[in-house]
Amino acid sequence: MNIIARVSALFLCLALVAGCNSGPNVVPVKGVVTRGGKPVQALSISFYPANDMRAANGRTDENGRFELSFDRKTKGAVTGPNKVVVAFRPRNAAEEAKMSEGGQITYHPEQDAILAKYGKRETTALTIEITRAEDNLQIKLD
Repeated sequence: MNIIARVSALFLCLALVAGCNSGPNVVPVKGVVTRGGKPVQALSISFYPANDMRAANGRTDENGRFELSFDRKTKGAVTGPNKVVVAFRPRNAAEEAKMSEGGQITYHPEQDAILAKYGKRETTALTIEITRAEDNLQIKLD
């Protein structure tokens, strides 16, 4: 066997081995976040898998709807149990500037209650098991 054939065979084997390790099982996840039956808007939402992999992230719109992204190319979240952590996004440029300088934003009492219960990965009261693709996952922050 000549050198070109050997190198080609080596690259083929490496490609096959790399293809076998495709990474975590990520499935598409879309849904809506509510509190007291009303949509929660301007919310950043993160799903942290139990195995400490990268979190999937999304943002709610004015109707509380979100779609999670695992990375720039992959929509969805890792299957299995995920801790859900939320944060409110700045409502305007002034709040964004204040946050970037390390300042605190004053929230509505309802927002404070949401952040107290679901705002930290270590203490969030919400874990969601992702077993399959979800097109209308209902998250109630009550």
